[in-house]
This record gives sequence, structure tokens and C-alpha cells, in this order.
Amino acid sequence: MAEKRKALQSILLNNGRKTPLKIELFCATQWPGASGARVGLLRIRVNRKWLCPSGKYTFFNAQGVAALLTALVAGVDPLEICEPPDLPRSSPVRVPTGTVLSGQPLYDKTRTNTEPLLGIDGRWHVSVTLVGRGTFHTPVDELEMTR
Repeated sequence: MAEKRKALQSILLNNGRKTPLKIELFCATQWPGASGARVGLLRIRVNRKWLCPSGKYTFFNAQGVAALLTALVAGVDPLEICEPPDLPRSSPVRVPTGTVLSGQPLYDKTRTNTEPLLGIDGRWHVSVTLVGRGTFHTPVDELEMTR
């Protein structure tokens, strides 16, 4: 079935392949019943296939679109971009506290509460619980794996 919605923008990326990648950006508000569809977010289609790593409808903000385009320009496969990091639930990690002591950042040890979820910023996030600070989502690329 053909898509009847109008793309906000289309980008052709010639990356040395036989055919260029066609990247289409759609306003999230065109899916009013979808969870997470808000003004300012975009849905992305690459070569007529929706990028949906977080479920049927995945929406991105401007930073997420920029991260995707940067990866595509670098030659990364669009499907590889949407592969979640190998970080199962209950994985031991170190989370930066934001405090620096003698020039060294301090970390709290904890475990992940969830599998990685793709955020609207194009980064993978997990939920962690820290003693005295509560539960929150933190980007996977800011964590350190521990044993």
C-alpha cells in the first residue's frame, strides 16, 4: 500500500552505491493516535522502509535525525544504526555522578533496569536506579560496563 502522507523533506544520499539512499522525514503529527507523536518530532523512512527500532512508531527529534544522517554519511548501514547495544537487563554498570575529584570523575555502581530503548535524540538509553537519587534514564554511551 502506498504512503498517502506527504514527506516534510526528502534527502538523496549518494554514498558510492549503485542507487542512492532516499531518506524521507515526516512530521509526527501525521500519526495522531500513535504514542509519542508530538509537534517537533519526525518519523524517518529510508528507501521506503520505516526506521522502527522502538516499536511500530519511532519518532526522532532534530538531534536524532542529525545522528542518523551523520552515521549514514559515514557509511553505516541504516539497519545497523537501529541495532540496540548488547546490554541486557540487570547488567552491571557504572554511572557518572557528575562530580569530579582530583581531576577524576566519580561513578556510582548499579545495574540496568531495562533493555536499551532508542530515545528521540537518536541515542540508546537504559533505566538505572541509584541509591538516594532514584530511578532515571541515562544514555548508554555515558555508562561503563563492570563485572
